[in-house]
Amino acid sequence: MKAEIADLSGKYYGTKVIYGDEHELTIWTHDKSFTPSKRQLEYWDMTLEQAKEDGMLCDNHYETEEDYEIAKCIEIALHSVRTYDSR
Repeated sequence: MKAEIADLSGKYYGTKVIYGDEHELTIWTHDKSFTPSKRQLEYWDMTLEQAKEDGMLCDNHYETEEDYEIAKCIEIALHSVRTYDSR
């Protein structure tokens, strides 16, 4: 099955995995990792130190390393799902 992690854009409301024709899963955790993902830091065009200094970590509206890793595992798993036409 086709699956991909959506690009980051605008205010963060979870990491989206788009799959199938129009389906979407959203991952948004801040239980363990409060470290922004590399992808998030690139989106902000900042280092971790700059993000901390600029107050970018003051709320949970950013993708964490854990969010991205979970999304990547889901994307890989969905790629291995076969879909069959039951007609």
